[in-house]
Amino acid sequence: MNTIMPIKVERAASIDTIMEMTRVMNEASSSGDWDVVTEVEQKRQPLIRTFFGDLSQLVDGPKSSDILQQQIQKIQTTDQEIMQRADQARIEAGKDLQSISKGQRVSQAYIQNQA
Repeated sequence: MNTIMPIKVERAASIDTIMEMTRVMNEASSSGDWDVVTEVEQKRQPLIRTFFGDLSQLVDGPKSSDILQQQIQKIQTTDQEIMQRADQARIEAGKDLQSISKGQRVSQAYIQNQA
């Protein structure tokens, strides 16, 4: 059942899709599957732009406005969590690259000293 019935029906399916895509991105970022996050985000962005393009056409009154605001807040909060995970993954990847680079330099120095 759609939890946002006061929002116009043709738009309700879109927000449900956006929310589901956000959930999938959140789960994928939690497990470090950044390819899925990127793929889903590329599909989600056009839906977000279309859905929120004209907010005056989205709601059928104050109640639906409140519900829509809650959905937007949830999307924003989840996006912030995903971005924090992405930042942490970037930091970890940088550390890994530094370790690899250091290991390569040590190997090269060892090889040069063996020659």
